Amino acid sequence: MDGGTDHAGGDVHGAPDDDVVDDEEVNQLASCVSLFRMLVVFLPLFALCLPTLLADWERDRRNESMTRSRRLVGQVNQRGSSLRHQVNHTTCRTEACVTAAASVSLDRSVNPCDDLFGYVCNNWIRNHHVDEYVDL
Repeated sequence: MDGGTDHAGGDVHGAPDDDVVDDEEVNQLASCVSLFRMLVVFLPLFALCLPTLLADWERDRRNESMTRSRRLVGQVNQRGSSLRHQVNHTTCRTEACVTAAASVSLDRSVNPCDDLFGYVCNNWIRNHHVDEYVDL
């Protein structure tokens, strides 16, 4: 016990020696440094990739909504071709379309803005007799 220190790493009065670090503190410090290094490497990579990924996602979302709206009006665009160079075929000429169109009997004497039900249904009601007392 010469020199004022005991064998436990503290001075004679029981105060711990500041120069001694235990293994647990070293392991914690090493894991923090390792985590910091990973953040330094991956965070900038993520920051660089995120705008590109978001732009691609937004472009795909817009293209899908445009394709969906073109399908509704019969103008499906082949991938890579432009609508300016594409012939628009908006008239359906299949048997199902012709049959459906033949069964539609719009009353063109009625303004659809004033009476949509009459515009769509008046001719059908005139052409098809339905008994009021028929159980449905």
